[in-house]
Amino acid sequence: MKIIVGLGNPGTRYTRTRHNAGFVILELLANKHNISLNQKRFDSHYGEGSMFDERVLLIEPTTFMNLSGSSVGQWVRYYKIAPEDLIVIYDDIDMPEGKVKTRLGGGHGGHNGVRSLLEELGQSEFYRIKIGVGKPTIEKDKEREIHDWVLSPFTAEQMETLKGEMFDNVMLRLRDIFIKNKPKNSKGEACA
Repeated sequence: MKIIVGLGNPGTRYTRTRHNAGFVILELLANKHNISLNQKRFDSHYGEGSMFDERVLLIEPTTFMNLSGSSVGQWVRYYKIAPEDLIVIYDDIDMPEGKVKTRLGGGHGGHNGVRSLLEELGQSEFYRIKIGVGKPTIEKDKEREIHDWVLSPFTAEQMETLKGEMFDNVMLRLRDIFIKNKPKNSKGEACA
């Protein structure tokens, strides 16, 4: 079994914001695989189903982003999930808008949701699927600018890209994780 977590903030105020890219992707996954996210447990909405012939739990923590680890930690401990069977999807301001990247392990890169996961789980060897949302031109108060940027909504065009080509890219990366086949470039080298 694998657990896929989308990170975001609960409530309609945050629905279309960049910080909720993980929720958007998770909801698209649920729709594609006929998984309802209407069950509640461990401070989250969740649903069970199958992807790539394997049982999967899709989880949306209902804590705020900075406390995501408390919800995810409960799931991981309850099901005794191995680190490599946990996949976390979230926004990344250090990647250009529209890009998707997969990574196994690493630090939090300044992302408070991932920081919370690392603190709660006590290890970092889980999969991350990062959704590039870009960042604003920062002139004065860097921290304030970034805060406002991630909590501002996607434009209609950006949302269309997220739900289209970026989601398709996420599906390819999930397939590779599920079948334990690292994507390779034309030279046979592993891709990021």
